[in-house]
Amino acid sequence: MRLPIISSDDPASPNYKDKPARSPNFQEAESYCLWLAEKTELPFSLPSEAQWEYAARGRGQAIAFATDTGEVELDKYLRGPTYHTDPMQPVSGNVLIHSSIEVERRPVGSYPPNPLGLHDMTGNVAEWTKDWFRPGFAHLSTRNPVAAQPSSEHAGKRVVRDLAGIGDHTGGNATVYARTGRSLDSYYQGFRCVVNQPEPINQLP
Repeated sequence: MRLPIISSDDPASPNYKDKPARSPNFQEAESYCLWLAEKTELPFSLPSEAQWEYAARGRGQAIAFATDTGEVELDKYLRGPTYHTDPMQPVSGNVLIHSSIEVERRPVGSYPPNPLGLHDMTGNVAEWTKDWFRPGFAHLSTRNPVAAQPSSEHAGKRVVRDLAGIGDHTGGNATVYARTGRSLDSYYQGFRCVVNQPEPINQLP
């Protein structure tokens, strides 16, 4: 079973239904994963920050970018105008790193997946995780770490990964370890859901 693509309701953007959403706030993203869990009877949720990075690194490998090669070959798409550029022009390179939040997204699956078969973990849109944001990782367990409690200094912010999809981010900020905190009502992020069970899912009901 192929799950529906979660897209932004943006008719001004060509073929927007084929693109990843870039508007859900944190609650909307979390609610979708919970709805998916209810519909499928599988333990879907937003990923923890550790889950996200482990998958982006292809099971924790020492790579900088979550692409098919671990390197970045920029799509020439960025060389044109940055506002509603036609995303149906031919794909080049292996990643879309945004120079502005106005740069169009590519349809899901436009670029080769990483070695785990996951698309767009570098580029296209930034992604929510379920962790509360704090600088650094000293407060986390070394096993299955999740920042489950907010800090007073950064109250109300959750971790966002894949900063290549936010805007004004290139080079080092496109890496699998770049991170920031965003307020819960912040937009311009996307998301993906994970299934929290050890057995592989060969076929969804």
